[in-house]
Amino acid sequence: MLPFRRFIIFRENRKEQIRINRVEMRLLRDTSNPFNLTNERFTDLFRLTKDLVYYLAEELNIHLHQPQRSTAIHPVSAILATLAFYATGTYQRPLGENYFPGVIGAIDGTDVLIERPKQEEHNYINRKGLHSMNVQFICDYDLNILSVNARYAGSSHDSFIWRNSAIQVELQGCFANGDRHSWLLGDSGYPQQP
Repeated sequence: MLPFRRFIIFRENRKEQIRINRVEMRLLRDTSNPFNLTNERFTDLFRLTKDLVYYLAEELNIHLHQPQRSTAIHPVSAILATLAFYATGTYQRPLGENYFPGVIGAIDGTDVLIERPKQEEHNYINRKGLHSMNVQFICDYDLNILSVNARYAGSSHDSFIWRNSAIQVELQGCFANGDRHSWLLGDSGYPQQP
């Protein structure tokens, strides 16, 4: 299957996954109550059952400050944030998994060294002074390669390759047709675009 077609199929499957996550997040967002999540999702996020978290909140209640302002963090929310951190060892992973719906992949370029070409040698010299091709990869969260673009010489910048890629044209078309929930993440070598 062509990489571009595989990318389109992945994006369609991702849309369905986003729709399902959006329903769960709407429950969380609308009521600000993680206890409205399914038991399975709750346990995945916090590594404890709802009953165990209720028990823990009761036990810790005397040690926690009660909120005085309406904008204060509720003690149970503080406990859940702590549990999420203990479950993963990071603040970033839960944030990425739960609050960045729509990320369809990550993009970056890498230099692949080649032998010195006989024609137009100067185009193949990268920023390190070596002969290479700048190969652009797009992969999903599970490191499955969705797209490879190996048409450009080592002197080409990542943003130039992106501007001339079929994937960029496809995503611009999706945005023009109302898709505001598909995101491709890249480093500072890529422009921020709709």
